[in-house]
Amino acid sequence: MLYIFDLGNVIVDIDFNRVLGVWSDLGRVPLATLQSRFRMDETFEQHERGEISDPEFAARLCDQLDIALSYPQFTAGWQAVFVGVRPETLAIMNQLRASGERVVILSNTNQLHFEFWPTQYPEVQ
Repeated sequence: MLYIFDLGNVIVDIDFNRVLGVWSDLGRVPLATLQSRFRMDETFEQHERGEISDPEFAARLCDQLDIALSYPQFTAGWQAVFVGVRPETLAIMNQLRASGERVVILSNTNQLHFEFWPTQYPEVQ
C-alpha cells in the first residue's frame, strides 16, 4: 500500500506568524500591521506554481506588505515558517516503512522551502 504524508502541519509544524514576526523585527513594522496586510493571494499561488522567481516573489510580497527588506532578510523570514518536526508522525512513517509499506511526502511548496527543509530536517525523507 502507498501512504502519502503532507509536509506542512502534518510532518513539520508551520506558523506564518513566525514569518511575519521576523519581518516585523527586521523591517521595523508592527506585527499587527503585517498581519493585516499579508494575503495568500495570486502572487503566493504563482510562486508555488513556479510561475515567478523567488526574487520576484520577495519583491512583490514586500511591496504588498509595504516593507523594505533585502532578499536575504526576506528569505530568513520566509524560512522561519518551520517550527519543528512532529516526532509522532515520523515514528508512524518509519513504522510503515519498516513493515514494507511505501511512504512518500507530497506537498505544495516553493523553491525557497524546498531548498531549506531537507537541510534543516534531514530526518524527513
